Amino acid sequence: MKRVFSVLAGILFPMLAICQIPSEFLAWKFSSGGIHSAPLIVDSVAFIGDMNGKFSALNANTGAEVWNYKAANYIASNAAYKEGVVVFEAGDRLHGLNALTGELLWSFKSTDKIPTTGFDTGWHHSSPVIEGNTAYYGDEWGNMNGVNITTGVLDFQYQTPFKYDTLSNYNIRSTPAIQDGVIYFGDHGAHLYAISLTDKSKKWIHKMDSPHWDGSIVSEIVIKDNVIYCGGYNSTFSPIDLVTGEPLWQFSDWDTFLPSTPVFYEDNVIIGTTINSNHIYALKKSTGEKSWEIKAKGIFFVKPIIIQDSILVMNSTDPFSDKWGILYFINLEKGQIMNEIHLEIATESSPILYDEKIIIGKNDGLYAINYKPYLGELGPSLFSFDNSPVTDTINANEKYEKNFPLINNGNFCDTIDITFETTGDDSRSNITYTERKNYHVRPTQKVDITLKSKKDKLVPGDYTIKMTIRSKRQARDPLFEKIVYLTVTSPAGTSDMLRNKCITTPNPFTDHVQFNLGFVPRSETNLIVSSADGKRVFSNSFNPTEKQNFVEWNGCDNQGRPVPMGLYIYQLKSDDVISTGKLLKNQ
Repeated sequence: MKRVFSVLAGILFPMLAICQIPSEFLAWKFSSGGIHSAPLIVDSVAFIGDMNGKFSALNANTGAEVWNYKAANYIASNAAYKEGVVVFEAGDRLHGLNALTGELLWSFKSTDKIPTTGFDTGWHHSSPVIEGNTAYYGDEWGNMNGVNITTGVLDFQYQTPFKYDTLSNYNIRSTPAIQDGVIYFGDHGAHLYAISLTDKSKKWIHKMDSPHWDGSIVSEIVIKDNVIYCGGYNSTFSPIDLVTGEPLWQFSDWDTFLPSTPVFYEDNVIIGTTINSNHIYALKKSTGEKSWEIKAKGIFFVKPIIIQDSILVMNSTDPFSDKWGILYFINLEKGQIMNEIHLEIATESSPILYDEKIIIGKNDGLYAINYKPYLGELGPSLFSFDNSPVTDTINANEKYEKNFPLINNGNFCDTIDITFETTGDDSRSNITYTERKNYHVRPTQKVDITLKSKKDKLVPGDYTIKMTIRSKRQARDPLFEKIVYLTVTSPAGTSDMLRNKCITTPNPFTDHVQFNLGFVPRSETNLIVSSADGKRVFSNSFNPTEKQNFVEWNGCDNQGRPVPMGLYIYQLKSDDVISTGKLLKNQ
């Protein structure tokens, strides 16, 4: 009876490789403490704060520091600018600096309470938005403040009516949006507010449905076509009507939450998810139906950007340690990843575009990356690998293990996919087999592809292993195909197998071949013939008559078609005796 092939090969890999940005694509780097915010660029000057409390003005073309100011607390918010004043929040205070010199003009604190450092301190902070002559931002104590950017005096304050006992008290971490004299923002308890800037009257307050954890609204508030979009610690995403405060539709991913700031492409809104899901979604603005989705790596807390009209740039971080992240380039029309940059010590810093460079923060500073090489034709994947056939022999009581090094000689990270096909005795068990897909290899990195079998698990015989290696960037045609011919012999002191007694005549053959067994089988004899690349072409069972000690094959496959000329592997099994060998068919 025919059985499904058991499999020989296993493969072991090191941990996920982290790719450095190639030096030839790095325009400049500014070293600093951890950067969790996004830079603000005004007239070729980049303003950025770090988690050590340093706020710097940089030459956006070179990364050289122009001046810096040291605040007393961490800076996790983005800056805002108007008429020579740059404004940013640092832990518990809003600061106004002279944008030209870095001189402190004023600082404002809405309360005497001390800020609480929570587990997500660096992930989201309300960033100031300037309307008229006032900078509006949310604080740790449930206040939406409006501060005069000339004097630093409080012009406006709305205190949220809801209080919460959480790691971060009852903070407001969403960045507000303002339209027609109304300010829109979200709080830690999943409430979305529409408050008049004139008299602080409530237009409406909406409680977002289905909170995941506390339901915090943490993204920037985005208004488009009189609809409000925002992300938070919810498993649902609901656009809200600007006038009524009621949801228009709801999209759910129950495995996760959706905290990224939405962006728009044509009729779609683009959002990202976090743990357990790790998706990027394109949803129809009118209905919430999915246009496409991408299963990615890491978690998305950021505000993505769109470059060249149709390419999404969005970065993720490690969901547990922030030790790595991936910057994705995504074709928005097709919903396909074009390329990716692997980042060490990544943060939730959102990317920005400046002069054909993408500028993004990490835990060791600010990076400016020339992105165009990642969008053009990258050419073929450049790997070195010895794909010549290998012939090995082991005893049946030994284990087999062999490494085949694969090296990325290109300038870009690449993603490889490795599969195995195996032929041999199909009655084996307890042989493990592993395929590895989507394995990222950085430039100059070497990985060892390891074929492995367990000790005492292979019966004597001949095995053919075909290894196929593909690149994600050119998945249609394999990079390499490698054949391993493994012969497993009987251990010393055990009964001799039929291998040395089986005679194949003629060999080479043209239309038929006879296998002379050298003994009279007592039971059914099984014949399997496979091509040199491991694919089975013929199998059958025979019941030789009394005194008959041979089996004959007519050179055809199981559909009766003559097999092409070439090398073939045969296996004969009768009782507990196995014979294997090679056949060569001529025209």
